Amino acid sequence: MNNIKKLFNKTILKCFVVVNVIVLICFNSKMVHSSEKKIDNEAIVVSNIVNQKNDENFNLNSSDVGINAQKGAILIDARTNDVLYANNANIVAEMASTTKIMTAILAIENIEDFDTYYEVNEEAINVEGSSMNLAKGDSVNMKGLLVGLMLASGNDAANEIAIRVIKELIKNKKISPLCDDEEKIDVKKYIAKFVELMNEKAKELNLNSTKFSSSSGLGPKDVSYSKEFKENCTNAKDLAFLASYAMKNDLFRELCGSYRDSIEIKKTVNSKEYNPNRTKEKRFYINHNKMLNKKTQHYYSLACGVKTGFTKEAGKCLVSAAEKNGVKLIAVVLNDRECYADCRALLEYGFRKYKKFNVLKILRDEDKFEDKEFKVIGMDGEDKFFKVIPKEKIEISLTNDMRKNKKIKAYIKCNVIYFNVKKGEKVGEMECYMDDIFLGKTDLLADRDVLD
Repeated sequence: MNNIKKLFNKTILKCFVVVNVIVLICFNSKMVHSSEKKIDNEAIVVSNIVNQKNDENFNLNSSDVGINAQKGAILIDARTNDVLYANNANIVAEMASTTKIMTAILAIENIEDFDTYYEVNEEAINVEGSSMNLAKGDSVNMKGLLVGLMLASGNDAANEIAIRVIKELIKNKKISPLCDDEEKIDVKKYIAKFVELMNEKAKELNLNSTKFSSSSGLGPKDVSYSKEFKENCTNAKDLAFLASYAMKNDLFRELCGSYRDSIEIKKTVNSKEYNPNRTKEKRFYINHNKMLNKKTQHYYSLACGVKTGFTKEAGKCLVSAAEKNGVKLIAVVLNDRECYADCRALLEYGFRKYKKFNVLKILRDEDKFEDKEFKVIGMDGEDKFFKVIPKEKIEISLTNDMRKNKKIKAYIKCNVIYFNVKKGEKVGEMECYMDDIFLGKTDLLADRDVLD
């Protein structure tokens, strides 16, 4: 009878995992307790660049890079916001159409329906500057507007987006109505409310030098929606951090990284070009960012965004991003006549500072995680043990400074196993992180047979 009971228990217990054991292993060499550390004899903030003192001239430059930006330049790691290069990065300057980064991310975060078509507001789209060529009677969905905003840099798209976001928020009762009759909206009030939200978002992100006066990037001298909005300005540091935030959104990355895209415009009866036999029009847009265009001398194969900008007052502005070996970098130059060449120089300078590290090797060297033993509960009541072997390698690219100052940690989830374990059998998983950044995961395999 006892033998039958023993065999029954053994069969049942092998069929399911009863509980998980989670082991946290950390590597933390020379953790920084101060808000600042030294790199190349210059003080910078490690993690959140927006918390540093707003000195008029924030510099962390290198003789390896010659930059022509008149109003500031910066290079950051988009994963961590570590600063790799900065030259006058806190100088406040006009930002032109790089403003549209904020317009786009606010739309993406507040709009639920990107596919339904609505007729554009004639007053809203009647705006000077770059355009996606919207006209009275055109009907377009939000995805199409975002394409026109980020690729064609349409000021008309920016205004129409602003109105639709406010309509959505009013409909969802997140803000109060702005007009007695919402069918006859006050365009200035709606855009002003959207700009108010842009400034609130800037504060939320600690972009302390950033102030918006329009959804498009036109300054208060060109267009005024409220006397409260007196400047449309930022600095290179704030703009880099805003881009870093936006690039974490999948749709935003898709939009700003596209060299070419097409949308469908529908013609309503209010259109001058209305033809009942041809109510749809397909339009193609080319991204103003020449780093994405293979046909230009400024093409950069690693580029993946972000936004151009130009006015006479702001000069040429460029927020650029590139990715290599898992490293995502963002470079910003303001008022730079050689914006493409300089951004490429910054990005390549940054990539040269990185090398690959084996995360598991770091953990082996520092925490000896492979020496940790895991229990097998035996039939005879005697506990037996095995060690684990990661199935795959996990690598991360870091600068030497990051290697010294970032916390690498691994969460090991190992099943409580009853009775037999075979060598090479999956017994759990390990997830690796750098601070809060997910690096990867791998299965854990038993290093030996543990048999009853």
